[in-house]
Amino acid sequence: MNFSPAPLPEISEQGAGEGIAPLYAAIRAGLAARTVPLLYRVMAPEPGCLAWAWGIIGPLAASGVLATVGAAASRALPPITAAMPRAACRLAGLDDAGADRAAAIVAAFNHANPMNLAARAVLARVLAAGTMPRAGEVLPAGAPPPLPVMAAAALTDDVQAVMQHLASRGGRHPVPAMPTLWSALAAHPASLAIAAASLTADFANGTIDSDAMRVAEAASAVLDTLPMVAAPGVPTAIADHLGRVLPFFAATVPVMIVIGARLSSLFMKDPA
Repeated sequence: MNFSPAPLPEISEQGAGEGIAPLYAAIRAGLAARTVPLLYRVMAPEPGCLAWAWGIIGPLAASGVLATVGAAASRALPPITAAMPRAACRLAGLDDAGADRAAAIVAAFNHANPMNLAARAVLARVLAAGTMPRAGEVLPAGAPPPLPVMAAAALTDDVQAVMQHLASRGGRHPVPAMPTLWSALAAHPASLAIAAASLTADFANGTIDSDAMRVAEAASAVLDTLPMVAAPGVPTAIADHLGRVLPFFAATVPVMIVIGARLSSLFMKDPA
C-alpha cells in the first residue's frame, strides 16, 4: 500500500550506513529514546543535514532545554479522566501481555514526542530568525533498549489500512511519512484496531486538532521566553530540505502528542 502520493524519503535505523548510524546512536542516547524519531530519519537523506541539525539540537537535548519546552506542551493537554478496562482489550483480541507491550510503546513515544516538537520549533526558528535557545549544563543521558518497528512489507493489507486511517486522521490529511508509533504498534494489530475505534470520532469532530493547536502554542510560548543566541549559518541545500520536511512535523507532532495521551488510557493496567 502506498501511504502517500508524495512521500518524504527517510533512512531507517536498519538501513543506516557508516555516516548515519553513529548519528542515530547519538540521537537515541541524547533523547533517551527507544527509536530514532521520524523527524531525524527524514533529515538523513540530505547530505550533511542530520549532522548539522543534531549539532544544534544535541546540546539542547543534553542540557534539558528540549525537555523544558516539551513539558510545557504536555501540560497543555486536557486531563484524561477515564481508563478503558483491560477486559475490553481482551475482548478485542489483545491479551494482557500484548496490552502491556502496547502501553510501553505508547509511553516511549509520549516521552520522545514532546522533545520532537521542541526540536522542530527550534529548527524552524533557526531558519526564520537565525537564533536558537542557549544550551545549559549538560545532563547525563543514555539510550534505553531499542523498540522493534514493523516494516511496511511485513504487514497485511488490513494492518496497513488501519495505519493509514490513523495516520491520515480518518482520511482527512495526507500522509507523506508514517508516524513511527503506528509502525511500532503494528506488532500488535489488535492495539491498532482499539486505537482506531477510540480515536475515529475525535478525528471527525476536530477535537484532536484543536487540542494539538493548544499543545503547539504552549511549546512556542515557552520557547519565546528562553534566552537566545545566534545560530550557525544554514547551508542552502539543508535549508531547502528542512523547508520541505518541517511543515509536516509542525502539523503532525502536536497531533501525535494528543493521540499519545489518549492512547495511554487504553492500555493501562486495571486499578488494584
